[in-house]
Amino acid sequence: MERYEGLASLKKPFSNAVVTLGNFDGVHRGHRFIIEDTIARARSRNSSAVVFTFFPHPVTLLAPESCPALIQTIDQRLDALEQLGIDACVVEPFTLNLAQIEPKAFINDILLEKLGAAEVVVGYDFTFGVHRRGTAEVLKHIGNERGIEVHIVEAQFSDELLISSTEIRHSIAEGNMRRAHMLLGEPFTIRGTVVHGQGIGKTLGAHTANLVAENELAPGEGVYITTTRFVGDKKAVPSITSVGTNPTFKGRPFAVETHLIDFEDDLVNAHLEVCFFERMRGQIAFDSPETLKGQIAQDISAARRWHEKNIL
Repeated sequence: MERYEGLASLKKPFSNAVVTLGNFDGVHRGHRFIIEDTIARARSRNSSAVVFTFFPHPVTLLAPESCPALIQTIDQRLDALEQLGIDACVVEPFTLNLAQIEPKAFINDILLEKLGAAEVVVGYDFTFGVHRRGTAEVLKHIGNERGIEVHIVEAQFSDELLISSTEIRHSIAEGNMRRAHMLLGEPFTIRGTVVHGQGIGKTLGAHTANLVAENELAPGEGVYITTTRFVGDKKAVPSITSVGTNPTFKGRPFAVETHLIDFEDDLVNAHLEVCFFERMRGQIAFDSPETLKGQIAQDISAARRWHEKNIL
């Protein structure tokens, strides 16, 4: 997939491209329906399937006090789009000037002149331009006048539950990783770099990798069954991950600490990706480190059995 840092980096428009527009936070199952439709239409006309997205999220500028924690980093989003088969992605820096653009100017200057769109695919709730006056229906009306075929994808549901980034964020915050997995279409994943910790895990029988997460969103506090892999490597290692402050030791900061089962290599400075599958238990303040050590041993044994039954 070709990646472009904004429209300014495009040397020329695409030729009769099929373009989809949106933030695609999480690239969840609803987004995948839009993206797969975009790709199918592009293939039928032998042209490029293009994503036009924004970074940072528009709400960070327009209403920062209500901006949600994003599900994925921009790199995770781009990797997901590439895996789905998108040909090119333009990540446009979101600015106040872009927020003030009139819908007609957006369609003429961006979709037609700069992107070379012949068809556009958007979700039912897509908005753009000044005061969000540009809706999916406005896009379809003006686009059709200008010769752009606009397709609006309706809301997608799973067992009567709306597939949305908001619902996924709620699921992750509650630690309901099964529901998050179902809505996303894949496990929720955190990326980050391993740094030196305080060495407490090793004294408790579980050497852990202390992860400085790149993601804004983290699961609710608890202990989770996970897999861990080096970013860029497809092979995953069974793991168990603690998220929270570990209340047995007062004053500990919030941390994401993962223990790779039957793996002893030093991971400091490694760039890892941790996939969350199931919450085992909440964070508990134990009476003593020894009691916690016994619980950790039980947790690892339970996680090992889960991984043996669920070969990933």
